[in-house]
Amino acid sequence: MVSSVLIPLFTIGVVILVGILVRYIWIGVGFVVSESMFPALLVNDIILINKLNKTPIVGDIFAFKYHNKTYIKRVAIVNGNGVYFLGDNKKNSKDSRFFGYISRDQLVGRVFKILLSFDEKCNIRWNRIWSQINGGVWS
Repeated sequence: MVSSVLIPLFTIGVVILVGILVRYIWIGVGFVVSESMFPALLVNDIILINKLNKTPIVGDIFAFKYHNKTYIKRVAIVNGNGVYFLGDNKKNSKDSRFFGYISRDQLVGRVFKILLSFDEKCNIRWNRIWSQINGGVWS
């Protein structure tokens, strides 16, 4: 009788613990609030960030902290301990042209998936759900 109660409770506890570890150590969630990464990312995209991948490669999209704010930009230059970021929509992007190189300890992680996406009327953009985000070069 006791084991029939303890085993499910233990299982639920393990699942909750794994979920907490995944959320706070491995996977971050971000929300796109500007057009600075258009067309790769759209306003109201909800993205997943691999917090264990802090190795910037030119072309990858990364999240990083700058003055207690999180930014999402594309890696343009990797230089020693610094990373230079640019938004894809350069006419509408606050990026390294304004705040210079970002040190690697400010990196949050590599953006790798679009979890959900909504248009300005809160309709789901079905074609963007679970889309892979690949590195690339600007056109």
